[in-house]
Amino acid sequence: MRLLCISDHFYDLCATRGTMIRLLQHDIECERAYKVHEGRRPNIVDRIKNGDIVFIINTPGSHDTRADEIAIRASAVGNKISYCTNLTSARACVTAVRCIKGKVAGLKTIQEYHGV
Repeated sequence: MRLLCISDHFYDLCATRGTMIRLLQHDIECERAYKVHEGRRPNIVDRIKNGDIVFIINTPGSHDTRADEIAIRASAVGNKISYCTNLTSARACVTAVRCIKGKVAGLKTIQEYHGV
């Protein structure tokens, strides 16, 4: 499995339990973030509101996680935080960050790609 590599840009990663376990299995260090329904504070929404989170990848889960997904998305939008709901768009965002930071050559605008 090839995971998004954000950590080489000196960002600290945090993840809810299931994602954290998966990341740790691939030797990717991350900090635990609690889901809203877990009843522990600060939860992920608290951390978003506190300005601790700068980018969110939140892929759809089971029916049980729907309320948390809605709360996370609403907090992200309300706090103007970039938010992706699938790994394809997350990978594109990470690539863009790398380009902006000079790690990948060939950054072009959409207009340049389409000749507009």
